Amino acid sequence: MDAEDVKGKLSQWIKEDETLKYIKIKFTKSLNHFKADNDFPSTALRSERCVFLTWISISYNHLKEALPTIAMWVGLEPTLILPELNAIAYSIACKHYASYKTLFPEVFIKIHDLPMLDYIRDLRHAHLGKLIRSAYLSI
Repeated sequence: MDAEDVKGKLSQWIKEDETLKYIKIKFTKSLNHFKADNDFPSTALRSERCVFLTWISISYNHLKEALPTIAMWVGLEPTLILPELNAIAYSIACKHYASYKTLFPEVFIKIHDLPMLDYIRDLRHAHLGKLIRSAYLSI
């Protein structure tokens, strides 16, 4: 199975066991193996500050460079992908710090620097359940 070759509805494809396994392998590898000078969260997961973090901020551009398929899926189906990414980050944090599990129940992945900007006035029903960056239009 080629997890990147979506067959059918993306929302159903993401729920497949093989696709979830693909996401877990790729995202885990990215979190564990990025260089410290990159603005990806590996440095946060390995620092002493991790004990106090309940969220990890990831630039969409960095995610797109490292994992283009997953970045696209995050934009299209954030309600399905982000809980998976949260669980992966949590398991890595618990692996690096044994006491983390007793301090926090979850780690949240925050995506910032989305490339598209939608004005609040232009938001429609089609935007529901999608990852958007919005701004207001001042008059």
